[in-house]
Amino acid sequence: MQRALGSAWKGKSAGASSPCSLLGYLHPDTSPVLSNQPLSERVYLQLRQMLKTVPRDTRLPGELEMAGRFGVSRPVLRQALERLRAEGLIYARKGSGNFVGSPPQVVPFGPLTSIADVRSFLEFRCNLESEMVALAARNPK
Repeated sequence: MQRALGSAWKGKSAGASSPCSLLGYLHPDTSPVLSNQPLSERVYLQLRQMLKTVPRDTRLPGELEMAGRFGVSRPVLRQALERLRAEGLIYARKGSGNFVGSPPQVVPFGPLTSIADVRSFLEFRCNLESEMVALAARNPK
């Protein structure tokens, strides 16, 4: 289920129902520019905003095309893409490019407010870590 962002990225209309038609705010002139932010931060913020509207597994345009669209160098774009990869918002396939990933899942854990909470947390860690050690021992690679 791979879709390319091609026509909408180049400015052609992809239709109102297409998520690619929402990529208009990739143009550097349409987003707020804060002069005190590094270029890679600005590109990161614009891409992060854009990824909210694009379906999972959609192929992003190539680095050269995106760098031209944002008016930045490829190393600046790569810094932004690396940050998105680290957050799990995109993933790379060797030889195929970058694809939209799923947003990170946030697990709501409350703060540790009592000794019982700390004890429960430590018991959980002990159980988890002992299982991890057992699995590592069984699969020596």
